[in-house]
Amino acid sequence: MRDVATRQNQLSRRLGRLAPRALRALGKEVARTAIERALTYTSDDGETQTMPILLAPALLSRADLRYLHRLVLTLYSAVHKTAAARLTDPAVREILPMAEREEAWLRLAPEAHAPLIGRFDMNVDPKVGARGASLLEFNGCAIGGLHYGPAASATVLDRVVPLEPALKVAMPGSMTEAWLEHCRLHTRSLGHPGDRLHIVWLEDRAWETGITEGPTLVEQLKREGHKAAVCDPRDLTLVRDEIHHDGARVDIAYRAIELRDLLAIEDETGPLTVLREAVKRNIVLSPLQGDLDHKSLLEVWSSRRFARLFTPAERRLLARHVLWTRQLTARRTDGLEGKIVELASYVKRQRTKLVCKPIRACGGEGILIGKETSQAAWDRAVDRSISGKDPAVVQRYIQSATIDSPVVRGTKIRHERHFTTFGFYASPSTLGILGRAAPFRVVNVSRGGGILGVLVT
Repeated sequence: MRDVATRQNQLSRRLGRLAPRALRALGKEVARTAIERALTYTSDDGETQTMPILLAPALLSRADLRYLHRLVLTLYSAVHKTAAARLTDPAVREILPMAEREEAWLRLAPEAHAPLIGRFDMNVDPKVGARGASLLEFNGCAIGGLHYGPAASATVLDRVVPLEPALKVAMPGSMTEAWLEHCRLHTRSLGHPGDRLHIVWLEDRAWETGITEGPTLVEQLKREGHKAAVCDPRDLTLVRDEIHHDGARVDIAYRAIELRDLLAIEDETGPLTVLREAVKRNIVLSPLQGDLDHKSLLEVWSSRRFARLFTPAERRLLARHVLWTRQLTARRTDGLEGKIVELASYVKRQRTKLVCKPIRACGGEGILIGKETSQAAWDRAVDRSISGKDPAVVQRYIQSATIDSPVVRGTKIRHERHFTTFGFYASPSTLGILGRAAPFRVVNVSRGGGILGVLVT
């Protein structure tokens, strides 16, 4: 693993030796390529912004990628097993609470497994390798990175890596290809040919801000001979007992929208009858089980209380890679050291060893890092969760992996340390990666971070 870290530092140092004019030119070239490859999002003011790409890429070894691929496939199995247990086990349902209207949607889902379109966010330090990876959270629906991940890696491979020709690196697997493989395989499992697909990308037509991956992927699918469209859930129709959009039967309805947003649409315009039928027919990906991606899911995987749900091999992987996580309620449970504790008072005492996260928020919203939070603010967050006002989890704090890179900021060049996270999404044959980096610990693009190209060596 030290060899991978050495190569990563080698390229970072090469960037650092560039003259300021050359570094600014490289930054402009990377930004121009990012625009060409649609690495963009729409900000709250309606402007299309280019996602910043860190000039230095992260490197992972091929052995690490093989290990991480097996790990992610095991974690998908753990999600399915947890969702199945939740149907009959009140203890699991308590850890993964859903509103009754959400439960009604979940009851529509067939027993047959549909592939999860979910991303596992992990801390991976190249100096330690994949066996030291720590799972931070699971995103089971409307994940970002299907296009951004491979596009960012291709950009640094094309524009930055040529500065160090002796460095032998290549693209990792593509999240786009992993996504399309799932769509093909699932369509075939339902008895239809999977070569030429009709995929609709479901999102609310009222959305005017956020990521722009949907239209980009739709255009790519069309170029490859598929039929595809961005589609509001209200625009699906039932024709001759088939789910249709734009005059043709739909093979896959990709859900780039959370269940809670679907409920908001129903509040506005009435039941989404055709989409509900599509769920029953198992053509919706990610399946509704993906909305069980609460931060508290990791309690099921990190507590001896639920070990019975998993095989011995799964338990070993979960114990190695899942951070201690507990739903923050008034109860007794096992603490970091394995001893039974009164959770609320224990969490207040152990502030510097913990992170507090809202159970169902995204985008880094509401995360408190204990060692960077005052005791008074921490105690207030604990009390709000205990009271049920702001449900949260607490998770063991770990030191994030970092990467050094020169950064062009206006007319100035700075050499900065960036904290990193890696999002992994897998199909049976492919592991795709979304790298992200930020000069602050809560790494998220929506909070001012950037995309990190990831390459394999």
